Amino acid sequence: MLNVIILAGGNGTRLLGDEYPKALIRLALPPVLEVLVDNVLAFGGDTQIYVVTRSKWRQFFDPWVAGYRGRLSQRSALDGGDASSRVHILYEEIDLDATIFDGATGTLPAVYRCMRRLDTEGNLRGGDPVLILYGDNYFEGSLGKFAEQAVASLREPTCVLVNAAYRLSDYRLAKQLGVIRQQPGSDFRIAAILEKPDRPTPADSLASAGCYALKYDQKAIEDFVRSRSNEQRNIDLGYYIQDEIKKGRIAKYFPLVGAWFDTGTPRNLIQAVKHYVERHVDRVLTVRDLVDVRRESLADKCFVAVRHSKLEVSDGELKINFLSSDAVDRKKEPADVAGPALALLAKIVSTPRGKRQPEIEHFQRLTQRNPDSSTPLHAADEKLYFSGGVLLFDTREPAAASFNTNQTRIPLQRRDFGARRDPDRLTMPAGGLDTLSLADCCYAELQEEFICYVEDEAHRRRILYLAPQRTAPLSQEAFVRHIVEKGLMVPGIDPHSLRLAQVSEHARDALLLTEHVFEVDLARIAHAHPQVWKLILCLDGEEIESGYFFVSLDLATQTLECRKVAAANIAYVRGNDTYAVEPADRLFGRLAGIADGEGLGRLPLIFDANSLIPYQRQVDELSRDGFARRLLTGPDVLRVLCAGEAGTGRLNCFNVAVPVAATTKTVAEILQFVNDSGLFYTV
Repeated sequence: MLNVIILAGGNGTRLLGDEYPKALIRLALPPVLEVLVDNVLAFGGDTQIYVVTRSKWRQFFDPWVAGYRGRLSQRSALDGGDASSRVHILYEEIDLDATIFDGATGTLPAVYRCMRRLDTEGNLRGGDPVLILYGDNYFEGSLGKFAEQAVASLREPTCVLVNAAYRLSDYRLAKQLGVIRQQPGSDFRIAAILEKPDRPTPADSLASAGCYALKYDQKAIEDFVRSRSNEQRNIDLGYYIQDEIKKGRIAKYFPLVGAWFDTGTPRNLIQAVKHYVERHVDRVLTVRDLVDVRRESLADKCFVAVRHSKLEVSDGELKINFLSSDAVDRKKEPADVAGPALALLAKIVSTPRGKRQPEIEHFQRLTQRNPDSSTPLHAADEKLYFSGGVLLFDTREPAAASFNTNQTRIPLQRRDFGARRDPDRLTMPAGGLDTLSLADCCYAELQEEFICYVEDEAHRRRILYLAPQRTAPLSQEAFVRHIVEKGLMVPGIDPHSLRLAQVSEHARDALLLTEHVFEVDLARIAHAHPQVWKLILCLDGEEIESGYFFVSLDLATQTLECRKVAAANIAYVRGNDTYAVEPADRLFGRLAGIADGEGLGRLPLIFDANSLIPYQRQVDELSRDGFARRLLTGPDVLRVLCAGEAGTGRLNCFNVAVPVAATTKTVAEILQFVNDSGLFYTV
C-alpha cells in the first residue's frame, strides 16, 4: 500500500485574494486538485490519498469530494473498480493533532501530523515511503514512473527523500523557483536544494517540482522540528531535507515526464489552462484534426511530421504527402542521428539545379525500400518535421519597391550561452507546422516573433500590425489577444487600452498602425538558387497547397525549415500618410518569443545587411582551424541598428556595436541566398 498526502490548504491570494482555495481552481473543466488525484489513482493497487486542507475551506471541499466520489463510482461501473473509497479529506484543525509541535506551521508539520494519524490508525510504519504532492500543481505526464523509482530508492537504508525534478528551458528561470543542485560524479543524487537563487548559474537548470517521496522517520523529524522551534515557526519540508543531507543522508531526484505547472500565479494558471485545454478539450491527435483549422493563436501547439517514403522529389519540386491518420506530435522527437534518407535530402535541397539528379535517384531508391507506406506514421519510422518562418527585410522604403545595401536591415536573434541550442549564434525563428498551410505558418510566425511599437508624429505609442498583402493568418483581434495573454506590456501603452482593443474596433484602430509586408516573388528566382523550391502539400493524395519557399534541412532536429521572403518598412514610421525622416530611434519593439520560455537565451538584433553579409562571406572562406584562431583572438564586432535585452526581448539600444561569433547553418544559407540572388537591388 502506498500512502499519498496532498497539501491543499493554500489561499490563492495572488489569484482570488484569499477567498477560495487555489487547489480547487479549475483547469477549464476539473479543478487542479482533481486532475492531480486522477493522476495518482492511475497508479492502481491499494493507493490511499489524503487531501490535507483547512477547515475554513470546508464549504468548498465537502461538495467537491462528494461530487468527485460520485464521478468515480460512475467510472467504476464501466471499468469494474471503485476508487471512491481511497480518497479522504482531512481538515488540519479537526482531523489532525495540532498540539504536535505546539502549533508550528509550514509544510513539514502538516505532513508529519498526517503521518502520525496514519501511524496511529495502523496504516503507516517506520521506514515506509509516503508520496507528498502540492495540490495546486498540474503534471502533464503520469507520476506512476516517478513513484515506482522513488519507492525503490527509499528502500536504501540511508536514502530519506526523492524529489521530482523538472528541466528548465533556461536556467535563469530558477530565480522564481526552488532548484536542485546535483552531487558531482553521482547519478540522481542531490547535493543541495536552493530556494529562488538570486544569481542562478547553468548548474541551476533542475527545478524542484511539487512532488516528493519521503521516508517516515518519526525520531528524525521530531528532533529536527524541536531544534528549529526556537528559531522559526514556519518550517518547510526543504529545510529538513537540507539538514538530512548535511548529516550524510541521501536525497535523490528523478526527472518528470511531460510538462509541469505551479498554478499559484495568474500567468502560470493561464498557461496551465491552455495546456490542459489543448490536450483534453480541443484535442489535436491526427492530421485529420488539422483540416480547415484557422490559425487564431500563436503557440506551437503541435508538430506535424511525415515519413520519408511519402516525399516525392524532382528537380525543383518537393511533394509532401500527408495521411489523415498520421499522428501529430506534441513535441519534436527526432532520432538521435538522422538516417541516410534525410541526410541525402539535406544534400539535395542545397545542390544547384541540373546537378541533383544522381542524388534524387538515390533518394528514390532508399525511400522505395518500404512498400507499405500507406499505413499511419509511427514513432519507429524516420520522421521529417516542418517549420515555417519569414526572412524579413527592413527596407526603410515606403512601398518596399527596392532594396539597397545601404538601407536594408535584417532582424535576427543572438542566442547567448544560456541557450540550450546553438549558444552564442545568430539564429532566425521558425514555428512548428500546426495547420495544413505552410504559408499561414510562415506569416503567423512573423506576427509572433517581431512585435514593433513606434512613436508617431504626435508622440503617441502605437503597435505595428505587420500584415501580409495576402489574407493575414491572424486577425487584429487575435494579434492583440496574443499580446495581452502573453503579458507583453508595451511601455507607453497602458494595459487597459490593450484589453479594450481586444473587443472594441475603434480602440483597436487607435492602437494599431498597420504596416504591409511585401512578399518577394520566389518563383521568379527559383531557377537561379538551389534552395528555393516549389513545395506541394497533399492530403490523402489530393493537393491542398503549393507555393515557393526558401528551404533548409536541419539534420539535428530533422526539420525542413520553410520560409517566405518579405520586406516591410519598420525602421521609419508613417504619420499623416508621410514617412518620417528622423533617426530610427523612434522604432521600438520586442521579440515576443523571448518572453515565452526558452527565449531568455535570445537577444533581438537588427543588423545592417551591408555589414553582416560581407562578414558572413569572410567567415565562410575560413578553414576550420582559421575560424578557431579567429575566435581565440576575441569576438568580432558589428554595428546594428537596434539591440535588445534578454528576458523582456525589448529593443532598447540603437546604433551600437555588438559582438558576434557565428551564425547557425540556416542563417548562413539565408545570407548566402540573399547575396547570390541580388535581392537588394530588385523585387
